[in-house]
Order: sequence, then structure tokens, then C-alpha cells
Amino acid sequence: MLPVLESFTAFLRAKGHADAALRVGEDVGQLDMVACASPHWGPQWLGGVSQSVNTIIANCVHRNAWAMKQLVQTRPAVLFLVGQASWSMFQHSFAHLVQADPPLPAVPEDGPYTLLRHTMQHDCRLRISMKAGGEDYELSTRLVVTPHFSYDVNFLPQFRMDPEAYAGFARKFPDAAAFLEHDPRMQFQKPASGYVAAGLRQDAAAVLAEIKRKFAAAEAELMASFYDPHRMMSDFLAELYAKGELTYTKGAGSKRGFLSRAQGPCAFCDNRHWRFPQGCPYDKPKEKPYPPGFLEKVVATSLKA
Repeated sequence: MLPVLESFTAFLRAKGHADAALRVGEDVGQLDMVACASPHWGPQWLGGVSQSVNTIIANCVHRNAWAMKQLVQTRPAVLFLVGQASWSMFQHSFAHLVQADPPLPAVPEDGPYTLLRHTMQHDCRLRISMKAGGEDYELSTRLVVTPHFSYDVNFLPQFRMDPEAYAGFARKFPDAAAFLEHDPRMQFQKPASGYVAAGLRQDAAAVLAEIKRKFAAAEAELMASFYDPHRMMSDFLAELYAKGELTYTKGAGSKRGFLSRAQGPCAFCDNRHWRFPQGCPYDKPKEKPYPPGFLEKVVATSLKA
């Protein structure tokens, strides 16, 4: 997330918010579907049977609903679902709360990259609108599926084509294909199955400029297959800002400005048991608290639906 926040911080400063300084753990947080340091997601690490994976998902994602309990409290403007497996687990339990037109492909051709482009180009969101214990609850969160954060190579700016399309491209533009495959700045991968990928592992701006200059005829076809996940994510946040779904609250007095928080009370940092040294800069404890057990009822009702 750091490159995304750095880029979006620069965007906010260009919009006149000179004190913007977005941080992991403050302006963006991690919601965990599984509430422990889970082992590798394969039968060989889980007793030798695939049912073990399904048991973990059933317990953590659905029955205990760890991520959903965090989500209804934080009410984020956007939720990045990290990896295709995360999306699969999430939609298995909460597909009835997801609104997407057109629907996300059940079998995405290029895995999380297909889902990344789809969820950024089309409005896909988690919606909850209900009464729980006599109180209204509303949530509307944009959903974006990204490649998995655990592997840096997933986030290289890169060209991606299915093998048949790449073979056709190589026949049509052999010099451009040779550049992708052999230039030392490129990381070329042609797996036995799946998409061909040519990642820009260094000097990305210079490489793109060189492609534009040397392979002008091939550039349009190449750029149609281009992904820059970090840039796509930060541009998406800028798009939400332009729509008013993300806003910035100006600082007052000695307080610096901040990315505006969602509505809803929170007393974690300032309550009758303790007060962190800086308290809550967002005045959350002043908001009307939910009735005891309210958010648990919201989650339980969502699961029942």
C-alpha cells in the first residue's frame, strides 16, 4: 500500500491539502478474514485433506465473520480484496450483499488482473441497508480486487497477454516481441499455462518511452494489455475523491488535516477505561454510540440473509 498512499498523498497536496501525509495503520487498515497466522493454503500443510481449507473458511470467514465484524465498524469507502482467493472466500459468504453490473466473471481469464480491471471500470460495491435492534444501518463500500500483496512481481508495471494473443503479436511485431523478451530491464515470463507477462522491473518510464519511439506500430496493442497496479489503485482513489466518495478535512488550529473518516462512533482510543496520549483527532467519541450489541446484530443479520 505504501506506493499507493504516497501517490495519493501527492495528489491531495496538488489539490491544495499541503499537510496531507497518509499512513498505513491510520488512513488505511487491514481487515483479516482469518484471525490467526494461517499456514500455507494447501492440503499438505493442513492434514493432507482439502476439506481442511474449507473448514477454516467456514469458521473464520462465515461463522465467526472476522472481516465483516471489522468492516461494519470501520465502514471504509473502498475495500481492496487482496488476491483472487480472498475474493472467492469473500463472495462465497457475502455475494448476496455485493452489487455489480455487469457481474464479476465467475472464471476470470487472467485471474486477479482481470478482476482488477473489471472492478475499477465498473461499479462493484458491498451494500448493507437494514434495521437491527430498532436502529438503522447503512453501508456502501466500493470493492476492488487486486493481485496478492505478498509478491512484489505482481505489482510490477507489466504487459499481459494470453499465449495465443502473444504468439500473434510476436508474429506481427517480432522486433517488439524480442525487446520484451530480451531487454535486461524486462522480466519476461511465459509459463506453461496462464498469461504471458513482461514486467518492467526498472526504468519503467524510460522503457515505455522507448517502446513508443521504437515500436510505434505495436504500441497501441501493447498498451491495451498494460497494467500498473500501484498507479491504477492510486488513480482509483483520486477518482473516488473527484466523486466526493473520499474527502479531506482541513486542519484547525494546531490540528493537521486528515482524510475524512466515515460516519459512525468509535471510542477505542478515548473511553472510560483509558485515553491514548493524543486521544482521538477525529472526534469519534462525541458521536452517538451504538446500542450494545448493535454491530453484532448487523453482522448476524447479514449472514442470515
